[in-house]
Amino acid sequence: MKGTKFIFIFGVSVGLTGCLMTREQIRESASSGRKEERSQISEAQIKKAEQAAQIDDFEENMRSLRGRVEVLENNWNQISEQNQNQENANKASAEANAKLMAFEEALRTLETQIQALTVEVNQLKSKKTVSSPAPVRENKGNYAGADEAFNKKDWKRAIVGFQKYRDMNPSGKWYADATYKIGVSFQELNMRSEAKSFFEEVIAKYPKGKLSQKAQYRLKQLK
Repeated sequence: MKGTKFIFIFGVSVGLTGCLMTREQIRESASSGRKEERSQISEAQIKKAEQAAQIDDFEENMRSLRGRVEVLENNWNQISEQNQNQENANKASAEANAKLMAFEEALRTLETQIQALTVEVNQLKSKKTVSSPAPVRENKGNYAGADEAFNKKDWKRAIVGFQKYRDMNPSGKWYADATYKIGVSFQELNMRSEAKSFFEEVIAKYPKGKLSQKAQYRLKQLK
């Protein structure tokens, strides 16, 4: 009996010991699982934090790039506007220079024409009447042509025509009128001294006529 009891107790001990080892292993396994689970959770959190930081960095870089792009766009717009203003200024300057050159050329042409006209008029004035002082027949057609040129504001042709009329008709009916209109034509051509001499001639020869009053008015404008 004692032997049987010993065997039974030994078996129970061995069985209990086996059970105890199994429970310890279970605890260690559970503890190890929790550590691994905590480790996995910690790594996931770290990765998530790293990803969030990377996203923040990316967004910050994007904001910085957008700011740089806006600055570049503003600079480009300013440069484009400045270039456009410069182009407009250069174009306006070129147009002004072209107009100035055209005006100077027209002025030189006009001065040449006026000088030629002055020579022609002086030549006509210097001619002396060779015929006797007997009245010369009036050439009305010559006066009419000069008067037509005068009405059309063809001042140079009017001056030549009226002067020819004066030479051919020193006592003609339209002599005073031709003299006055020569003065007006010279005034329109801005040849002040020539115009003045003809107005003064009208005033001296016809002091009581209406043309004398007109000539006096024109003289005041020349002063």
